[in-house]
Amino acid sequence: MPMEGPPPVPAGGTTAGSAFLYSPSGKAVSISIEFDIIDRLNFDIMKGYGAVPKRGAEVGGILLGTAEQGDRLVIRIEDFVTVPCEHLRGPSYILSENDMAGFRQTIEQWAPAPDKRIRVVGYFRSNTRNEFKLGAEDRKLLDAHFPAPAICLLVRPYATRIGEAAYCWTESGTLPDEPNGEVFPFRRKELGGAPRPKRAPGQGHTPQAELPYDTGFTPQEDAHTHHGGLAGSAMASAIIDSIAPTLGAGGDRSAAAEASESAESSSEPLQKPENARKSQPSWVWIPLSFVFLLLGVVLGFQISMSFNKPAAPAKQADPYNLGVSVARSGDSLHVKWNLNAPAVQKARRAVLVIFDGDSRKTVDLGLDDLARGGVLYRNHASTVRFRLEIFHSDTGSIVESAEIKLVASE
Repeated sequence: MPMEGPPPVPAGGTTAGSAFLYSPSGKAVSISIEFDIIDRLNFDIMKGYGAVPKRGAEVGGILLGTAEQGDRLVIRIEDFVTVPCEHLRGPSYILSENDMAGFRQTIEQWAPAPDKRIRVVGYFRSNTRNEFKLGAEDRKLLDAHFPAPAICLLVRPYATRIGEAAYCWTESGTLPDEPNGEVFPFRRKELGGAPRPKRAPGQGHTPQAELPYDTGFTPQEDAHTHHGGLAGSAMASAIIDSIAPTLGAGGDRSAAAEASESAESSSEPLQKPENARKSQPSWVWIPLSFVFLLLGVVLGFQISMSFNKPAAPAKQADPYNLGVSVARSGDSLHVKWNLNAPAVQKARRAVLVIFDGDSRKTVDLGLDDLARGGVLYRNHASTVRFRLEIFHSDTGSIVESAEIKLVASE
């Protein structure tokens, strides 16, 4: 079955120098994004996509540039900052308290100032969920930290084809749940951008290797790229390792190997004296060629056998295990449960009973409370027991308990 191709470039999209300009007809907005930003964003997004099997982890952060509000909203995206996420609630980009502290600090670092030409103009997030739209957490971030005019860029990555993206912006005083901009292919080539410039040989950077998936990343664009052939080879190998998990069973693994070999061969070989090269007999290469050919056949056979091994059957999750646990967290106790447990995912409501010494407290948990994966409780006694009861029907429920005993030193 042929793979689905990338979405077409929308009618309002054009190439404007080194940027892709989206200026849809009938909309009072113009948004441009530098092609180099698309390249770098693709690299960060695909790293997250390859970090978690199946669905892939989402990444997000802030967009930097300039914004002007007149008859039209004109936004120019010139840079971005990725804000890390602990992913305590799964692969979605949902920020914990620690993540939020880092997010606020990043926003403050790019607050408008006389010595800064660019500022925060929006928010971006990769989208590995079933629905391509903003979530409740996205809207809270946008409302709290991105005053108008601001935008949101959603990017959906794929393992075997080009990713796609779309913008959301406030229109008539309302930020819609779904993108109000058309979906467009998120890669320089499809958007009409000029090819990335390549360094001339001998300039100290490793030439770009051809990867099985075009991440849009060139080693010379990364601020931490090392000089020299061996360092460049390590960088190319790291890129291949981060992209390889995103390939399906039919992915071209040999292309990744060729990329690594291309990177390693980029360093300039040591120059041999002319007379030494001439003195080496040519017949030596005949047995060596046979040895290399035989080695390649053996390695190819072993690789093909490893790919043909049947996958181990997935272990079925215990339908009665809630994964309830409790641990000390500062002056409080942190009781947690497993969000991936089948009973938790099918829950209609829940009740948490707390036995704190001789006292007993009952807390009703709604679906939003369950989705947080845990609660903090300020205890009084040294022995505290938590009992979580999940109701998946009017009559059926599953109960699991966890207890903690604190010593005097705690």
